[in-house]
Amino acid sequence: MSLSAEAQKESMSSERISILLVDDMPLVRQGLRSLLEPHPHLTVVGEASDGLAAVELAHTLRPDVIVMDVHISRLDGVEATRRIKAILPHHCHRLVRSARSSRPRRDVECRRPGVCRQRHGDG
Repeated sequence: MSLSAEAQKESMSSERISILLVDDMPLVRQGLRSLLEPHPHLTVVGEASDGLAAVELAHTLRPDVIVMDVHISRLDGVEATRRIKAILPHHCHRLVRSARSSRPRRDVECRRPGVCRQRHGDG
């Protein structure tokens, strides 16, 4: 038995995507949260200010998506992403590389398969 178009739409709208935000700057996390919260299908389930906290929260919360800056303390975004992928291999991770500092070696690491997807930020 197939679902009607209306029932399918209702089913899709009830599915929420959980998101973990990771950035060392509270203002950036707050800005991202304010952009995401108005969307009914998106839920920010947690925030972390460093890589180690991101790994711990990812393990506990198991978010669908993680938006993480590369340049964070205690454990950089690339290594934190590697560790999270070991815990949650099928989850989506988005690593945001800030344009405020250029590290060509890190750029190569970000592009390695299985490490992360990369988006160039404006800084």
